[in-house]
Amino acid sequence: MMQYIPRLLTDIVSNDSASIIQLIYETLLLTWLLSFEYEGIVQLVRHRIIPQLHRVLQRVQKEKCVRVALMALWNMVEAERKYVQHQLNPNFTEWVDPGITVLAKLQERHDGAGGAHGAPIHGRRGPSLVAEMVSVGMIKTLNQLQRRKFGDEDILVLVEDLNRALEQNMEVLTSFSEYRGEVLSSYLEWTPVHTSAKFWKENAQKFEENNYEVLSVLGKLILETKSDVTLAVACHDLGEVVRYHPTGRNLLSLACLAGVKERVMTLMSHPHAEISKEALLCTQKIMVQRWEFIQS
Repeated sequence: MMQYIPRLLTDIVSNDSASIIQLIYETLLLTWLLSFEYEGIVQLVRHRIIPQLHRVLQRVQKEKCVRVALMALWNMVEAERKYVQHQLNPNFTEWVDPGITVLAKLQERHDGAGGAHGAPIHGRRGPSLVAEMVSVGMIKTLNQLQRRKFGDEDILVLVEDLNRALEQNMEVLTSFSEYRGEVLSSYLEWTPVHTSAKFWKENAQKFEENNYEVLSVLGKLILETKSDVTLAVACHDLGEVVRYHPTGRNLLSLACLAGVKERVMTLMSHPHAEISKEALLCTQKIMVQRWEFIQS
């Protein structure tokens, strides 16, 4: 049954008739109740509930729907916080239901997303619920909600609390150490760090550290990975390094990147659409001196 909840929101959220609004509200209410149970969170997230809750916040004006969607998201944020705290310090004073360990199931990739054959996300301490919220654009939507006037004052409190939690985590999610850990795990996914222009501007030169350690692994992934998602993300990241590093495409003459440029060019004809797209963009960034001048 759990898989039908996100699907139901997908089908009905674009309709704002009175009867549909009530159905949306009842679906959100069920989602919120399930989010109090850790196993409920696991099942909801596996079936892509976070993008659907984000869609509700973007499109549905009814306050009761907005409020319940925010409360469900907040329960997920709190669950992740407690899980991470419990893992780092099992003896910390806040009581945690022993059942919270079920959230470890979300460390695995599902439905073909991420690593090959559902490989675990190495180096992660727990579920990436906040990372997923950030990656779907939740911070921008919350900022827009902060400018709305609500009759229910509790909604703005929820918006501010959720926004604060996401922005605090954004600093960690877009740190170079977090990025390094992901690259060295050999499994890449579209976490917020990859699409953050601020990250690339501030950290491009850090790719020189430890004798180009991270850049070397990135090149190796492009040459050897069997994961479509990892390959697409690696092509994207190489293009961003070339784009923002002071020496730009000259980096590709490094011994650790031997054959990488040629590999990227061949990937432009890859049958997987995302890989061919990212390979094309990467090649353009390699070939063009001032990339910003040709951006649309």
